[in-house]
Amino acid sequence: MSLLQEPEFPRDLIAENSEAQKYVQDMLSQIDKLKLFPNEHFVEVIGNVLSGTGLDLQGESAQVRDLEKLVAAVQRGDFWVRRAHDPLIHPIGRVIAAKVFRAVQPDIFFVVGIIGFYDASELPTFASSGIDVSKLPVPLETATDDPTHLYALMECNPLEIPNSLVADMLATAPDTVARGEGVHFRKEAVSLAILHLSVSFWLLSNTPFGKKFQERLGEKAADASADFLKWIAQTVCRKLRQITGRETRLVISFQHKGCEVEFVLKGNEGPLATTEAMQAMEAAANQSLLLVEALLPSVPTRVTYGYDLPTKRWFPIHATTRKVGIITDQPYLITTQNLQGGFSVGGRRLPLYQDKTETK
Repeated sequence: MSLLQEPEFPRDLIAENSEAQKYVQDMLSQIDKLKLFPNEHFVEVIGNVLSGTGLDLQGESAQVRDLEKLVAAVQRGDFWVRRAHDPLIHPIGRVIAAKVFRAVQPDIFFVVGIIGFYDASELPTFASSGIDVSKLPVPLETATDDPTHLYALMECNPLEIPNSLVADMLATAPDTVARGEGVHFRKEAVSLAILHLSVSFWLLSNTPFGKKFQERLGEKAADASADFLKWIAQTVCRKLRQITGRETRLVISFQHKGCEVEFVLKGNEGPLATTEAMQAMEAAANQSLLLVEALLPSVPTRVTYGYDLPTKRWFPIHATTRKVGIITDQPYLITTQNLQGGFSVGGRRLPLYQDKTETK
């Protein structure tokens, strides 16, 4: 979920609904019981409307079942609040609780969320969490997925990135890239143009950690990794630079032990810097597995890397965990006055079929 400057659904819906008012008051009175982890501290806690069945900014209307799914997602505990959906910025808070209500005038259903915001200056760093990212343990014996099954799925919001641009990218994509893209939605007036590539780890690294993986990977799969990274540098990033009127982000991610590892480019780095970033990807992907392993006691759900142009290296910039919350070396400071904006819900919808090609 993202913090906006203008509310999409009016807060008056709460003021005009006695049940919603009571819910907010009850949740605020027991906020300590709703913490995700013992040391979770909120600098500000508010009640706000998250979504509803009325028309949104894109002229679309959610169904009641959609609102119920939103509430269920919040109840799982780690429903983070982000600034403008920007993956380079760590979550600035969490939706602590949520419930569906019905308004009489207008006759719509809406979700009230209890939202807690963090003081970014108090968030732990990797170092304060006992992790030296420059001296992670020795390489693992095993890696994250099957090196004989290489795939990538492109995901984006068609309101942010034109379908014609996506078609141009896919036209020259390697066989490992699925031809049916997933759809992201971000209910926001002006959002980033984010292109997301969900991939197999082995498309980012052709140097496995164990001998048995070296034997299984083979020359053909190693070539697939090189072709994939070359396609990103020469085609995907070049097409992203054609988008005008909004900022862009390219997110490349894979899963490891229940944690999503993502590498984020701003999309405006330029041809040479993008090529260098892809060349540095293998070392960063290998290191990211070690970082996830180091974070396992904290139950990590996402680790985000950013690319540093001067040093030509990828660095972990933040991680989200279930047991210690947000860990970041780049705190994003925001005043409490700016925490009172509207909110935008985001999500993803994958294609019914995925044309993934295995490399043998």
